[in-house]
Formats: sequence, C-alpha cells, structure tokens
Amino acid sequence: MIQVSELHKYFGKGTSSTVHVLNNINLTFPEKGLVTIFGHSGSGKTTLLNILGLMDTFDSGHINWYGRVFDKYQSKVFDEIRNRDIGYIFQNYHLIEEESVYDNVAYPLRLLGIKDRSVIDKQVMYALTAVGMDKYKKRNVTMLSGGQQQRVAIARAIAKDSKVIIADEPTGNLDSDNTFEVMNIIKKISKERLVILVSHEEDLVRFYSDRIIQIKDGSIISDKENQGTSLQHKDSRNFYLKDLHFSTSSNQEDIQVNFYTGEEGGKLEIDVVQKGDTYYIKPRDDRKVIVVDENSEVQFVSQSEDEFRKELEQSEHDFDLSEIKIEESYITKRNVFASLGKAIKDSFFKNKRFFKRSKLTPVVFIIASVVLAFLFPLLNNALFVNKSDYLDASAHTLKVVVNDREDGRSVYDRLKNRFKEDDNILAITPAQADSFSLTGRSFYNYRDTFTFRYYPVNNANYPYDIYLGRKSTKDDEVVLSRLTCEAILNYKGSKAAGIEKEEDILHKAIKINNQSFSIVGISTEDSSALMLSPFIYQSIRSALDPYAYAYNVIYIDAIDKEAVKKELRGAYRIVDPYVDGFFYQLELNFKGSAFLVVIISIMIIAIALYIILMVRSTMFKKIKEIGVLRTVGAKKSDIRNIFVGEMIALTTVFGASAYLGVLLFQIYFGIRYQFETIGLSLTLINPFIAIFGLLFLYIIAIVSALIPVSLLLRKTPIEIVKKYDI
Repeated sequence: MIQVSELHKYFGKGTSSTVHVLNNINLTFPEKGLVTIFGHSGSGKTTLLNILGLMDTFDSGHINWYGRVFDKYQSKVFDEIRNRDIGYIFQNYHLIEEESVYDNVAYPLRLLGIKDRSVIDKQVMYALTAVGMDKYKKRNVTMLSGGQQQRVAIARAIAKDSKVIIADEPTGNLDSDNTFEVMNIIKKISKERLVILVSHEEDLVRFYSDRIIQIKDGSIISDKENQGTSLQHKDSRNFYLKDLHFSTSSNQEDIQVNFYTGEEGGKLEIDVVQKGDTYYIKPRDDRKVIVVDENSEVQFVSQSEDEFRKELEQSEHDFDLSEIKIEESYITKRNVFASLGKAIKDSFFKNKRFFKRSKLTPVVFIIASVVLAFLFPLLNNALFVNKSDYLDASAHTLKVVVNDREDGRSVYDRLKNRFKEDDNILAITPAQADSFSLTGRSFYNYRDTFTFRYYPVNNANYPYDIYLGRKSTKDDEVVLSRLTCEAILNYKGSKAAGIEKEEDILHKAIKINNQSFSIVGISTEDSSALMLSPFIYQSIRSALDPYAYAYNVIYIDAIDKEAVKKELRGAYRIVDPYVDGFFYQLELNFKGSAFLVVIISIMIIAIALYIILMVRSTMFKKIKEIGVLRTVGAKKSDIRNIFVGEMIALTTVFGASAYLGVLLFQIYFGIRYQFETIGLSLTLINPFIAIFGLLFLYIIAIVSALIPVSLLLRKTPIEIVKKYDI
C-alpha cells in the first residue's frame, strides 16, 4: 500500500518567488486499480506523480511505501525501489533510440540484475505479445509510430513484474486511435496492478478511471470513486470486412481476388504482375496503393464491428500478469546492471561505447602519455627517499637548519661558542658527508671503482658497538656502519667484485682522498657513520669544512641528543635524522625538483581539463539515455561505471600503450643516457616509479571523467528529465 501524509513541496523556497506546489497532500492508494490524478496545467499533478514514483524530492511530510516510511528523499533507497517495484510510462515514451524494441524492454530486467537470458527472453516476449508488439522486436524504436513506441514503453513497464505503474500523460502525443488502444491496455493492467495515471483529458479520465483525484493549485479538491461513462470511438485503422460490400473474381483456377468496398458500385481496376515472390501493382486511375502486411497498423478484421467489439469486451480480463512473475532466484545477489568489469569488457570487445571519441582524443592521450613517461622517471629523487639519504650522518647527529635570512658562518660560530664547554658535544661542523671508494671487478670483468657516502666520526670519543669484526686501533683502519655495509651489498657491482655477504667486506681496502684504509669491523650503527682514528678524523674534517655547502646546515654530534634539542628549542630548526629525517629529506627533494613538479602538474591539469570537457560534452549528447536509465531504475553507480569503463578502455588503448612504449624505449637503449644539449639525464626506470606513473595516468583519467558525471548525478531523475528537456 502507498500512503502520503501532510506532503508539502515548494519551488524556490526561501526566495521572493516561492511557489507552494503541493499543499498538505494526504492520500492512500489501493493495491490495484486505475487511479487518476486529474487537473489542468500547473495544478501540481505531475509533481505529485513524480514524488509518488520516487523520482523527486519533497520538503516535508511522509511517504509510506509498502511499510517503509520516508520523511525525505533518499537517493540510494529510492533507486532500489524504482529499480524493483515501479514501472514508468511517459508522455514522450523515453525509449533509448539506439536500441531495438527487444533491448528497450529488456533494460529494466538487466537493471534488476537478471542475467539468465532465457528468463529475460520469456519476460520480454510475453510483455511484447501482450501489447501486440512482438513482431517488431528486432526493429529500432525510431522506426515505429508514436502509438507503437508507447506500447513498447508499456511492455517495458510491465516486463519486470512491477508492483506499481506510473503513467504520466501516456496519450498526450497520440492520435485518437492510438489513444484508445493504449488506454485499453493500461485499463487491463489495472485489473491486476495499481496504475497511477496523470491526465488532463477529462473524457478519457471519466471513461477509464476507477478513482479520480482532482487537484488544483497544489491542493486536492476532490477524491471520488468513478463508475465510468460511455465513450464512443471507432478505430479508423480497422476495416471490418463483414460491414463492406464484397465481390470475388475466380474465372481461372490460378487467380483469386476478393474485393471489398464501402461504396456501392465501386470498381477494381488494377494491373498486377507477379515475379517470383513479389507482386507489382499499378492502379489504372489516380488512386493510391497501400500494401497491408504483418507490419502494418492497418488491419483487415474478418468480423463486423459489432462482433469485434463484443469479442474485445469479453477478452478484457485476459491480461494475465502472473505469466511474468519475477522470482527472487532470478535476481543476482549483486544486482548490478553495469558493473565496472562489464563496462570495460563492452568498451573493448563489443564496441558498445557510451560516447563517441573525437579525432583529437587519441592524439591528446598519446602526447600526454609520452611526456609523462619521460618526466615521471625524473621524479625518482623527489618521490622516493632512501634511508641512506636522510641517515647521512651518525646516530648521535642533529642538524641545525640555517634560516635563509641568517648567515651560516655566524650561526656556526655562535653554536661553537655556546657549546665550547659542554662535555655532551662530540663535534660541531658545517661539513656534509663525503664519499669513499671501493675497488673490485665489475660485471664486464675489469676493475671498477664503487663510491659510497660516509659521515666521519672520531672513534676515540664516539660511543659505538661492534656488530662484526673489531674496533680500529691504527690510523689506516676503519669501522663501517651496518647501513653502509647494506648499501655495499645492494650495489649492482658488488657481487661481481666478490662481495656477497657482510664477512666479505672485512679487510677490503677503501680509499679516502687517495689514502688507503682497511675495513676491520662493522658497527651496529644504522647510519652513515665511518669510525676513524682521531688523527685521520681531524685531517678529513679540516679538508671538508672549507667546502661546506653555504653552511645551510650545521651538524652537531652529541652523546645526549635530547639535551641539545631542549637547549636549542625555539631558537633554531632542529632536524633529527632518526625522528623527522624522512620528511626533511622529502622536502629537500621536492625543492630540488620544483620545476619538474610544476611541469608535471601543468600537464596533469591540462589532461584533466580536456577529459572533463570531453566527458561533459559527450554526457550532454547522451543525456536522454542517462535520463531514461535513471528513471527506469539505473543506480548512480551504474552510470558512473559506464563512463569509468569507457575511460579505462580509452586510456589503455591510447594512453597506457604510449606510456609503456616510451619506457621500453628507455630501457632498451641502456642504463644511462646524457642529453648534453639540454642537460637532461635519463636513468634506467625505477619499477615503482613506472608503476606509479601508469596508475597515476589511469587515476587522472578516471577522476576527471567522474567529476562531470557525479555533478549530473547529484540531480534527481526528474530534475535531469526536466532540466535537459528529455
């Protein structure tokens, strides 16, 4: 049962032009019957019908839909109810013009989640047969007359076994013959289902309706049961042969002509030529020739008109909707009409594209993908931070970041003076880490030099533990950290140089400033610290300090880092590599890649804008189809999936293929190329960057496509229909 109570709706609420469209509507509808909402144009009848059909919002009141009570518009829930329980018949038919009669009637079944083709075929063919349109099932709906299209719309409404049929001016665009044919069908449906009809044709309303609700200026002024009135109509498309003058000609066994005419003394003067299975007819006078076949609306009725009417009246209750009952087992658990997988598959393999592509689209996708494929690998330094990048000092090191408005040398001197008597401080230096080299055999069997970063510390006062080997006791001995050893083991040339495990690193020779040292131990340090004798440490520091990069960072080595942080808090920006080093390094990387990030951002914005405009343009070209799908029960997710599936296919064919082609080009031509004229260096692609770039391409395309679609889907189904005059 459907019931509405204290229902109100306004147009332009809160403005000076507020219109109270529906004023305190209270109605209860029966389980079946033809209930007509009658009123003149502007009375609010169509607005009320749209709310009853769960296609429009209301401002206050309640709707009781078969036990489920709603006090506001609920898009997702109303979509589900429309999908399952409501069939729609519109004045403008709302058929999908690119589809056949059969597919238009099948749409609600597919929207419902029925996948069994035999079930769909049974439902569709019964519905089409019931309205006399089964012989047109393969015909495109644009080739049908208005009356035929409306009968297809009726078949679509009943095919899914709807509880309620909503009919909005279903005869508004039909001539008198088709009007009575359509109304006869609707009347038959109302014997088994509730049909809520809106019409302004008073004669039809009083003849067919079981109950008439009259509305004026948004208020109900009468609500009465209707007994029906007499209404005479003669269908001009039917020729009742028994009511015509008849004569026959059979002077030869192979010629049989039956001649019917409404004019006494009428003559038949024609020439007929038969060739194969075709007759060629030529009249001898200026009369027209109309061929009546199984596809014609004109019918030859072998009875008299009275006999035909009596038979029609006797068969008035033969519309058996139990034949198209939908069992719950027919419906899939995930009742998805356009799943993302199906949308992608249709776009790739069935050429079922929801929107047509312009010639410019492939070019834009290919150019954008090629540019991004060249630029994204260069973002490796900006997006990826290795532990060795931000742990580029010792475990006891803090970085004091010098403000751009200050002089680095002055800050350095102030810090030296501030902590000169502090036993907690191990060292204060503006120098950054340097590098040492390790020599061995390469992949190509010749001697090669591998270079690694390090941070020098004085092993005489620096606290550290040995993980492998021993501490250094001589000036030409050093102890590496575990992090540095890990970098050596991960280096592509280490295995060829005979270094496969940590033990292989011990006693290897390294060079620092052309001086050789022997590795005697590995510390537990998860940093870049290199433990040196006091003499070597002081000489390396003296060599590094003059070349410190503009003193933008001052390094403080301390036994207790927390004490230094507390001392300097508020005065300087302190970076602890172990606490916030990752984000600090990421910040530095982005600063160094700012120009590249700007270029890529511009590219992304340009691609996104193009896709948004392309999808928006296509969306408005297909707005009727979207509106139809929404009104007959398609969920918002169904519409989104259609567009996303098409965009994924489009991106794969033109974007991803071009992107991957460029990556293969870079990989094929080697590990490293120098484009010296423009100062560009291309490095072998980081697999994570490559995957990220490809995924990012899809994300840009999908998000950009969803923006205009999602904005459209914020509107209710009836708002889409009204705004775009579907």
